[in-house]
Parts: sequence; C-alpha cells; structure tokens
Amino acid sequence: MIQMEHLNADEGWTCFFNLSADEKAAMLSLVLDTLKQAHTLQCTRSEGGHFFGVHGDVRQSNVMVRAKGGGGHDIRFIDFDWAGENGVTRLPPFARNIDLSPGDYLTQEYDVRSWQHSSR
Repeated sequence: MIQMEHLNADEGWTCFFNLSADEKAAMLSLVLDTLKQAHTLQCTRSEGGHFFGVHGDVRQSNVMVRAKGGGGHDIRFIDFDWAGENGVTRLPPFARNIDLSPGDYLTQEYDVRSWQHSSR
C-alpha cells in the first residue's frame, strides 16, 4: 500500500535536490539502497494477486531526506504519478527520460539508472 504522509520541513524533511554537494555525495548510496529495498516490496492488486512496483520518475527532486536523531537518515520517495507495475507500466508520452522512448515499459532497472543519472 502506498501511504500519504506530510513531510514537513519543521520536522527536518528536505528535498535531496536542495542538499549541498557534500551531503549529496554522502547519501547517494543510501538512496540507491533504499530504492532497491523498495523494489523488493510486493504490491497488492485490488482484484487480488501481487506485483512488484516501479516508481518511474526517480530523480533528486522526488527524494526527501531527514536526519535521524540517533544518526543516519530517513528516505522517502515522492511523486508516484508514473508509478505502477514493473515491466507493465509505460513511460508517459511527455516524459523526459535517459534511455527510453515514450510508451516503453518502465522497469526497476530503469528506476536505478534514472537515480544514477540524476545524481551525477
């Protein structure tokens, strides 16, 4: 289940895009590991059955981060407009992308490549 959550700046949340270059460099692998962990979660279809999901638009402006009190960071992915089933959901016709054409199938591998491209 995808759950809505208000990520308030007063509670320490900030967009990855707004971090300093040093902060970004220190967190790149954490975001990638969190993305790969999210890819292992099974989603439930309303009509029954399960599937693995794809975000479809993983980039710096769609990742929120927050420092934890005892060390480490919380990571949240936002903007699920293009999200869907891995290998079934298609890239929208208006999308900017790194290596797919409009209408191509979105995959978890594409999510990973998108993050790696976005974080250069």
